[in-house]
Amino acid sequence: MVTELTEKIKSSLKDAAKKLTGFKKRAFMAQVTIDYFSSSPRRAETELGWSRQAIATGLKELETGIICVDNYRARGRKKTEELLPNLEADIKSLVEMYSQADPKFQSTFAFTKIGSSLPFMLNQQTRCQDNILLTQKFRKFLKP
Repeated sequence: MVTELTEKIKSSLKDAAKKLTGFKKRAFMAQVTIDYFSSSPRRAETELGWSRQAIATGLKELETGIICVDNYRARGRKKTEELLPNLEADIKSLVEMYSQADPKFQSTFAFTKIGSSLPFMLNQQTRCQDNILLTQKFRKFLKP
């Protein structure tokens, strides 16, 4: 059943889809596609500007009853600690050579007078093939 939709109805459908996320959004888009576009994801994409792949996934979810799980946690940049697990140990081994005790012996902390040359020293010591300079990430480890 192909029905001509007015601009007002199209904007209402788009607005409703924007407010939903994940499988609920795909189910809504799939149901609209079934009701108004004869289950044609291509026509729904042309008329409403929705992702054809999302609509097709929603149609399959409605057909099979199996919901596809989104893996949002896998997106984005990984933490430096995960990418370079030995980084903290390497920094500590470099800094130990330059550490000194508190001159007044008022605390048990060791103080280090190392500045921006640490990333270069770390690259030389560990012989990184990628020549990674992580100057901003080092601030976390250098702060007391």
